[in-house]
Order: sequence, then C-alpha cells, then structure tokens
Amino acid sequence: MIGLLTGIGAKLAERWAATVVLPGLLYVAVLAAAAILGHRDALDAARLVAEVNTLASATLAVAAMAAATGAGLLAGALGAGIERCWHLTALSPVPDRLTRRRQARWKQADDRAGENIVVDARTRTGALSPATLAALARRDKIALEPPTGPFGIGDRLRAAATRLDRAYRVPLRTIWPALWLTLPDATRAEIDASRTAHAAAARAGGWAILYLLAGVLWWPAAIAALILGVMSVIRGRLTVTTFAELIEAAADCHLRDLATRLGLSGSGPLTPADGEAMTALLGKQTR
Repeated sequence: MIGLLTGIGAKLAERWAATVVLPGLLYVAVLAAAAILGHRDALDAARLVAEVNTLASATLAVAAMAAATGAGLLAGALGAGIERCWHLTALSPVPDRLTRRRQARWKQADDRAGENIVVDARTRTGALSPATLAALARRDKIALEPPTGPFGIGDRLRAAATRLDRAYRVPLRTIWPALWLTLPDATRAEIDASRTAHAAAARAGGWAILYLLAGVLWWPAAIAALILGVMSVIRGRLTVTTFAELIEAAADCHLRDLATRLGLSGSGPLTPADGEAMTALLGKQTR
C-alpha cells in the first residue's frame, strides 16, 4: 500500500511540474526579459544574460519558483474560464447574438443541402452527388446539429447528447453517471484522457492571456500569445471532437449493458422504448 501511495504521489508531482511549475518558470523568465529589455532592446540577449547573472541568488530562485507556481495556477484558472466560455449557451446578449448568427449560417447551409438532396432524389440514382456531399460537409463544419451556443466547440459536445437522445430517447445528463459506472476501465481511461486534453487546450488559452499582458512590456511575448491563442482554439476543436465521439461510442456499445444491470429485459441494440424505460428508472420517475 505504501508503494502504491508513493507511486500515485510521484505521478501527481510529475503532472504538477509539467502543467504548472515548468510553464510557470518559462513565463517568469519572459516577465524578467520584459522588465529588463523592454520593447527597445527586445532581442538583446547579451544584456539579458548579463543582468540575470548580476541578479542571480538563492533568494531570487525561491521567489522565481513561487512566482512560477502562482502563474501556473492563474493560467489554470483562466483556462477553466475559457472552457466555460466555449461551452456557453445563449444566456446573455453577446452570446445570444453570436448564437443567432451561427444558427442563421447553419440554416442557410442546411437549406442548400436539402435542395441538393431533392435534386438527387429526382435523378433516382440512389446516391448523393458530390455537390450534395460538399453541401452537407459545409453544414456539418458549422455544427452537426442546429447550433445552441455561440461557439462550435460547445455545440460539438451538445450534438453528442442530441444524437443520443434522438437515437435512444436517453438524456445524456440523466444516464451518464450510471453509464460511467458500467464502462470498462480501458474505456473510462480513454474518455478521461480526452477530457484532460480538452482542459489542457483551454489552459493554453489561459497562458495566451498572460503572455499578452507581458506583451505590453516586451513585444516578443505578444507573438507567443498569438501562437498560444491559435493553438488553444485548434486543439480545443480537435479534443472536443474526440471527447464527443468517445462519449457517443461508449453509449452505443454499453447502453445495453446498463439496461441489463437495471433489470430491463431484452437483447440486441437498445430501442427507444428501452431508452425511455431506462431514463424513467434513472430519473426516479417510477410512479
């Protein structure tokens, strides 16, 4: 048991160092460069080395470590805020305007795809034309389902819930805790990893904000902020897609297992009737 706890502690320490302390030390170094060089001498490496050698001391090293930890925690908090923004629904005027704009774009793309499908149906070939497939791809690039939030990242995860509800009549929020307990360890590990990667993408956005603040004093930091911001959005889109696909796949593969554990009879693919019965049980709607 002591060995197990030691191993867990070592892994937590490694994760803490990788996600908080090391990025924080890099940021502290950038802040030092900003304070020493400023915009005018932004690329004067010789001056930077000379100044750092002059100031180097054990006390300064401890202060730098503390500042790095603080910066890492702040970046994590900002990242959590960014992640919440990604998954917003239309709850205030600004998100509402963005949502309505995305809904209009989606509706226009969906109408064009529908017109192409009608044309394909008239040809009676039984296959979608390249033009129709391209139109569907343009629609799905906006969102897989009608948008309900200002950002595509949030809509991608909500689309998974919508698709599962339509296929099985199971609200994901209701059945997920029980389904999670049913999943094999390997499946849960994959979902956990994708969720962690999504949070890391948002945390990169938090670092982008901090580097942008440093860019007020030192212009190279502003370039780093731009790169981090773009990376955050790109990784956010990729990781939420993986996360949503894993959730859908887990439900497709294991909802029948959950139904069996709940005492619902049947075999084969889960039917909407099974899903409604499962939802009633898990939602405590038995009366």
